[in-house]
Amino acid sequence: MSKRSKELSYAELEAAIETLTRKLERLRSTYEKYFIGVERRPPQTLRKEVVRELNLLMHMKIQNTALRFRLQQQQQKFTTHSAYWNRTLREIENGTYHKHKARVKHREKKRVAQGELTATDVAQVNAIRDRLGDEAAEEAMKKRTAQTEAGKAAESFLQELGFAPTPKKPKETSPIAKKEVKKEPEKESKKPKNSSVLTMRERLQLLRTKIKENNQSKLGDSSSSSPTTRPTVPKRTTNPKRTTKKRAIPPSIPTRKPRPKNDEASTVYRKLIAAKRRLNEPTSKLSEVGLRKSLAAQRKKMLAKHKCKDVSFDVVVRKGKAYLKPTPIFE
Repeated sequence: MSKRSKELSYAELEAAIETLTRKLERLRSTYEKYFIGVERRPPQTLRKEVVRELNLLMHMKIQNTALRFRLQQQQQKFTTHSAYWNRTLREIENGTYHKHKARVKHREKKRVAQGELTATDVAQVNAIRDRLGDEAAEEAMKKRTAQTEAGKAAESFLQELGFAPTPKKPKETSPIAKKEVKKEPEKESKKPKNSSVLTMRERLQLLRTKIKENNQSKLGDSSSSSPTTRPTVPKRTTNPKRTTKKRAIPPSIPTRKPRPKNDEASTVYRKLIAAKRRLNEPTSKLSEVGLRKSLAAQRKKMLAKHKCKDVSFDVVVRKGKAYLKPTPIFE
């Protein structure tokens, strides 16, 4: 390789790069023709030739920067084109190439317009194509077209023999006739129904009336033969010894006395809660019942210590915190 690269001159390298560019352009055009449908097979032999020549030129030591730049440009073009060709070939194999799909849809529309296929046949063939691929879809399309052609041939043969009359179109009814047709069932509904067509409720009513008539006739016969005598019912007698005992009323349950509205503990609790909220202190652990107990315990201690008459409590703020301050009352 190195010996051959030394022997090649500038003109020979330029001619080799020119031939490579022409072959690459021809390869691109043939691939486009194959994707459109003009060519039957992809140009694999031409692609192998381009790859071989490109590898030979890339292994040569080219000192001229212009020729080296042109060669690198052709190499980048080939890599981009080859990626596009490989992707398109995969799409064609999977049956997802957009140009082929558009072509198939155009053919199907033509067949539907000509009457060879129906819209339902096209939808079923598309579903087969999505599931099983293009080959199965083409086979299904051939079967459908063969069936439709056979059906048309049979219909034309029967029409020639006179066994398949053309379907008659429904007669157009005038608006007056439509009104008359609508009124007829209303008249029929007003007519009395036959006994065989009676509902269960009507049958039960008829049976009840017949049973009443039979009972009345039997009662009339018995009254004419013997008068009716009602049995005497003995009167209830009250027992004088029996006395009604009055039920003992249960003693009333002692209810708690309502707390006064101006209770000291409740006012202190409200003041303490308001002060703690102002100072952004937590108030979740405070409760009115617990505060009442603590106030009662502090009152007992203060009364025993100072021997005063009463103790009052107030809320005081010290160093950014709210506290309770007890004060003894001596008078």
